[in-house]
Amino acid sequence: MAAVAIGRRTFAARAGHCRVELGDLGLVEAADELLWLKHAIGHVARRLGYSATFMPQPLHGAAGSGLGCRQALWQGDRNLFAGPGAGATSDLCRWYAAGILAHAPALAALANPTTNSFRRLASPGAPTELAWPPPEQAAALQLVGSAPAPQSELGIEARFPDPSCNPYLALSALLMAGLDGIRRRLDPPAPKRRRSAPRGAASTGTGRLPASLGEALDAIERDHGFLLEGEVFGAELIERSVRDKREREIAEQAARPVPYEFELYYDV
Repeated sequence: MAAVAIGRRTFAARAGHCRVELGDLGLVEAADELLWLKHAIGHVARRLGYSATFMPQPLHGAAGSGLGCRQALWQGDRNLFAGPGAGATSDLCRWYAAGILAHAPALAALANPTTNSFRRLASPGAPTELAWPPPEQAAALQLVGSAPAPQSELGIEARFPDPSCNPYLALSALLMAGLDGIRRRLDPPAPKRRRSAPRGAASTGTGRLPASLGEALDAIERDHGFLLEGEVFGAELIERSVRDKREREIAEQAARPVPYEFELYYDV
């Protein structure tokens, strides 16, 4: 049984920016509740004469909107991520984290499926670093509820997804990546600090999330075998999704001027 909690903390930031907690739910229930939440917030905002957006990066220079997905595997009343390892975690937890980190570039195509998603991931402090144990800053994965917290609170939070995703696809893909890590008993990449890193790159030297939607689509074309296990995803779904994203979003956006280009080039 997989438990997923979306948005564990609640905070307010600039321009009415909020984070909402849904609680611990199964995969389908979590996806259902997320869509109901987005619908309800949008509907109430319109009734009050406001608007609400779940764009990953609606404002330049402000904090973006993420979809923090806390995950844990349970067998009956036992949390399988709990164990004697660092942070009171099990080997199973470490392997699961390694699977997500190994497939993170491909996962970004489903968890960060818009061109605007990568505006958020390019901002300072964005959760792009692929390492375990997670570095304190900019970690794509975060261990939550470690000792002395109770076992029931222990889990892994994927911090890089955003609310533009289809939650049925994104949450399933995260689980499939973690299970692939368990199946292959993968060792996660350890943090390895270096003095400086190019913009958009991980400072750990162990890998990074894609810098654009195009890079994410390239990644899932190369690495999607783990999604096909048990026929959870179909190859045709992935192929059509990649083709549609390239034709209807990337190519169409590249062909159009954006407002900032007028600021830069109107008087050229």
